[in-house]
Amino acid sequence: MSNLCFCGRQQPAGLPSWRRSGAVPTPPAAVITSRTILAATLLLYTLVLLGLPLLYSSFAAGGRQKGVADMQGTLEPQLARALRSRRMALEAGQAAAAHLWPEAASHFGTAAAQLPRVEFRDAGNVVALVDALNISQWNELPLYLASPLPSSSSPRHKDAGSSSGGSNSQAQAGVAGSVAPFSFPPLCPQGDIRLFIGITSRCCTAEAQAKRAAVRKTWVRHARQHLPNVAIHFVLAQPSTEAELLTATELLKGEIAQHADLIVVPGKSAHGSMLKTLQLLKYALSSDCRYTHILKTDDDVFLRPQLLLDIISGGHYNFSVPVQSDGSGVFDGRPAPFYQAPWMSGMYVGQLDSEKGGVYPGWSPDRDPKSKWYLSEADLPTELAPLGVRWASGWGYLLSRDLAEYISNTALMYSAIPDKKPVWWGRMPWEDIMVATMLKDVAQVHHHDGFKAAWQECDKDVVLKHLDSDAPALQEGLYAQEVSGLWSKTGVVCSSGLFQLNNHTSWRQWRNSLPDNQLGGFM
Repeated sequence: MSNLCFCGRQQPAGLPSWRRSGAVPTPPAAVITSRTILAATLLLYTLVLLGLPLLYSSFAAGGRQKGVADMQGTLEPQLARALRSRRMALEAGQAAAAHLWPEAASHFGTAAAQLPRVEFRDAGNVVALVDALNISQWNELPLYLASPLPSSSSPRHKDAGSSSGGSNSQAQAGVAGSVAPFSFPPLCPQGDIRLFIGITSRCCTAEAQAKRAAVRKTWVRHARQHLPNVAIHFVLAQPSTEAELLTATELLKGEIAQHADLIVVPGKSAHGSMLKTLQLLKYALSSDCRYTHILKTDDDVFLRPQLLLDIISGGHYNFSVPVQSDGSGVFDGRPAPFYQAPWMSGMYVGQLDSEKGGVYPGWSPDRDPKSKWYLSEADLPTELAPLGVRWASGWGYLLSRDLAEYISNTALMYSAIPDKKPVWWGRMPWEDIMVATMLKDVAQVHHHDGFKAAWQECDKDVVLKHLDSDAPALQEGLYAQEVSGLWSKTGVVCSSGLFQLNNHTSWRQWRNSLPDNQLGGFM
């Protein structure tokens, strides 16, 4: 096809003259100005579109930095330190961050970072959760193991250990688990008084997990926000069976992903509370934080931590008694003098237990098979038992570091040198009585009215309340009355039971009617 051309042909008569001549006229000045403005507008619009992401990125980065700085200015010191520590670890790429915070796993991209991890046995010793819970992977020094009772031909003496038990001393072995343990520097409480609160809890039930969740939402959260000299951790023993191991592993994975406050200690959960308490003390004493005081408590209590610190700083209690009763049947308590402020040594304080008409005669074995506290003559003969020991109730008592060290070191000595063990060692499942028995030559029991049992009312001066079967149901209601300031002005309702307040017999009758006592033994 030939190219079309109008050359030599007559142009159509209807065309303008400039089209017929082929000349292009110069546009008017107004048109030029309009086109220039349009081009400038298009250029500016393009620059804006290209520049906005860069400007946003710059402002956002500055805003985030300012936001963190502002947040740290308003947060309590301990939370601000935790925020800085976490952010620095992630930004620096420290391996510890992936282990401490599971969401950092994608940052490091390692298989190890994706495993749920937990502190095991000693402060800073972090291992995979599946390893910490599996008792078969560890070879631990047995801290609370009984030796055989002396034979009829052997001398029987309460305070002498049996030489027939053989040596139970074993070196601690490493774990053959999937990831090797490592240590990290702890975020320590600040100040001259550094309080460790160890909350014992069961490892393997949804009920125990619900109790932990309730205290985290209430008094634990409040303490972490406002008390920089307090550290709070939950202490769990290892599962007793393969079924419990599977349950606990699944149950705890999500909890660990949200909270870095669980500790797993060696020993089966079914072997009584004494072992867990000894391991709690061992953990706290192993920390570089050098805690000055240790509170042992349970997951069914409501605690007012500031009032607990007031006891330490002011040296307050109501009266004290020797751990060993003299058996006279006469009250031998001594009103509290001005002890020391702050109270940094010799502190063993809580609610003096085994009250019988104001006399406090001390412990004796309960031989009733229907009792929750039953101990048979075969397990511990009466003549070998530590009779008359007075103790602070196990749901909450406070120790200074020197006494915690004495208890822990004595237990380690008994374990390493079986001949040193008293005959009753390892034969009594009640940790509070055993702690008192170990302290009877070095300390007194100091009673403080602020430690309230489940059967007692809650006045405005409550420090620690044992909720017992009312946990976790009453935690949030008590917390609301605490933060509102009401509890500091007047007493509050802290029990749902149908019994006469401050009457132990009435409470005991009601408590024994509940299903758990029907199954687990009467009080």
